[in-house]
Amino acid sequence: MPTLDELGRLLVEAAGLSGFMEVLQDGEQPRWWFCVDEERLLMAETDPHTGDLVVTTEVLLLGDLPDEQQAAVLKQALAYNALWQETGGARMSLLPEDESLQLMVSLPAKEQEASRVCQLLTNLLERSDDWAAALAESATADSPQRPAGGPGNLMPV
Repeated sequence: MPTLDELGRLLVEAAGLSGFMEVLQDGEQPRWWFCVDEERLLMAETDPHTGDLVVTTEVLLLGDLPDEQQAAVLKQALAYNALWQETGGARMSLLPEDESLQLMVSLPAKEQEASRVCQLLTNLLERSDDWAAALAESATADSPQRPAGGPGNLMPV
């Protein structure tokens, strides 16, 4: 498993390849924030149990949707989680403090190349955008719908 310094250098290099504004490292936790642009963030942290790198981004704030659509969005997010084999292990979660629907993926931190991490970050952002649009449009649909481009494009590296 790489040291935190090695992992930090890898993530900074990957962010540079992705064209992100900057990378910030948490001084107390093995956690990094990628400032994608003025409004978007990605967070990467290490799983203390497996050593994997877990990358997360916000899809939408559930509270921004009408109450009657929130249950449908949660249903779609749970259905997406069942597709873990198709999505390369990507999954959705809900942060309870602000009801932020998150898209996340894990990858082994060891032996990664910056170009592969860059591709994972790019794919995660694209899928997040796809899901935000699909969930906003189909929150009232009876069955879960996948976003354009399909979640299968998100592959572990």
